[in-house]
Amino acid sequence: MDIIIFFKNILKDKKISKSNIIKNAHIDRTYGYQLLNGTKKPSGDKILKLCIGGGFTIDETNKALKLGNCGELYSKCCNYI
Repeated sequence: MDIIIFFKNILKDKKISKSNIIKNAHIDRTYGYQLLNGTKKPSGDKILKLCIGGGFTIDETNKALKLGNCGELYSKCCNYI
């Protein structure tokens, strides 16, 4: 699956408009539309901003990052003494 199709499907399922996710992600409007339409390829940080702006779950965010070839979110486990 392509990341653009993934975003379109999630936005449709969550009933979120492109303008709202772009606004919530604090991305320039023109650039945001270019990312969501496939004119520009989103970097990992932009994918993450769009996911947060769209209220995506961790699983949805990880899938978007994988589709964008940016790996996954992970937490580093540290033990403090």
